[in-house]
Amino acid sequence: MSKRPSGMELAKQPGTIILPGERMANIGDSADAGQAVIRIGSGVTQKSSELLASKAGYMRYEASRNKLWVESNQKRYVPALEDPIIGIVQDRFGEEYRLDINGSDTATLSMLAFQGATKKNRPNLGAGALVYCRVVRASKNMEAEVSCIEPGSTKSWSGGETLYGELQGGTVVQVSLGMARKLLREDRVLKMVGNVPFQSAVGVNGRIWIEAGNCEHTMLLSLALQKADVMRADEWQEFVKQLWSQSKK
Repeated sequence: MSKRPSGMELAKQPGTIILPGERMANIGDSADAGQAVIRIGSGVTQKSSELLASKAGYMRYEASRNKLWVESNQKRYVPALEDPIIGIVQDRFGEEYRLDINGSDTATLSMLAFQGATKKNRPNLGAGALVYCRVVRASKNMEAEVSCIEPGSTKSWSGGETLYGELQGGTVVQVSLGMARKLLREDRVLKMVGNVPFQSAVGVNGRIWIEAGNCEHTMLLSLALQKADVMRADEWQEFVKQLWSQSKK
């Protein structure tokens, strides 16, 4: 995470292709007044007052969170601060869970890193449990750390109304990292999947959780999302129509 003045200048338009070493933005003098915060995501490195690309891909910028990153077709997820991800509990060590996050390494989750959790009142997760969480520490030299606490929220994990926490029921669909980020940017894609109510959670690590109330609808939604990753938009829309029409027979 890096400080920047409100007048940060992007060197390229978001969505354009960028190569390693190319300048993405100038963040000026971090000592200036009127500082804001820019979140540096995957594929971005800082050199003095400049943000440079460290890998090839599409330049992305999310104004609402002041987040800058490079989107590529990599298969393995690289943790970045504030990324929402879906982890799978592998084991428990003392007061921490170790999660598979679809990366080259695992991540740790404190047993108290849940909204309103205490030593006497906290989730008890078993191996294989799905957890929707956010990255709070990301380093090349250390294991990533995640949390299920949403800043500013007063809801408790025990009420089942928190944004982050254990995902119960449903199923997980594995998609490309690019598709996962697209689903976060354009929720209309999820809305087009079907005409039944469902719950979903999108992790930028390529995992999508879907729960539609019954197994048939959940499986149909999962299949539609998998196909969205490999079909053209027009082909996919036609496929979704046929999928739901056949399910009603």
